[in-house]
Amino acid sequence: MRCFLALELDEAAREKLAGIQEELKSLGIRASYPQESQLHCTLCFFGELGEDEVKRKMEKLGTFQAKQFNCTLKGIGFFPSASHARVVWAGFEEGKEELIQLQGNISRLLNYHDGKPFHPHVTLARVKTTKNTGTLPEFAQKHAETLATFRASTIRLYKSTLSPEGPKYEVLFEKVLS
Repeated sequence: MRCFLALELDEAAREKLAGIQEELKSLGIRASYPQESQLHCTLCFFGELGEDEVKRKMEKLGTFQAKQFNCTLKGIGFFPSASHARVVWAGFEEGKEELIQLQGNISRLLNYHDGKPFHPHVTLARVKTTKNTGTLPEFAQKHAETLATFRASTIRLYKSTLSPEGPKYEVLFEKVLS
C-alpha cells in the first residue's frame, strides 16, 4: 500500500489555505488541488509498503516522543521555481526548525532516507500546464505575510489510494505529541 507520514494542520489553518487555493483557481491556474481536509505537511513519503512494514513503522511510531510546538504558515513558494512552477506551496516560518528536527528524528527512528533535504511545506496545488503561471510571482507577493497559525500536535500515518477523482486518504496510525 502507498503510505506517507504527515503533520496535521488544524481546521482553521486548512480553511485559510483552502481560501488561497480558491484564489489560485480564479487566476486560471490549471492544477490539481488537494481537498481542504487533505492539506498537511508530509514528513516522510514511503511509497509502496507491505503490511509487515506498515506494522513495524506503527510499532516504532508508538514509542516516539516529541513535544507539541507552534507553527506559522507564511509565504507562497514554488517547486522547482516560480518561472517553472510544478508545485505551489505554503511555507513555514515559526516552527520550521522544530519541524526539521521532528522529521529528522522520525527519519532516524524509521530508517527513512529519500536522499532529499527536508523542506517543510504544505502543497496547495500541482500545476498541470504553464498557462497563466506568469501571475504566480505577483500572487506570491500578495501572500508574503502570515497565512495561518496552528499548534503542531498530531502526526498520522496514511494509506493513499490513487483514483481519477484524486487520492483517497485513510488514517492507519495517529500519534498525539506531548
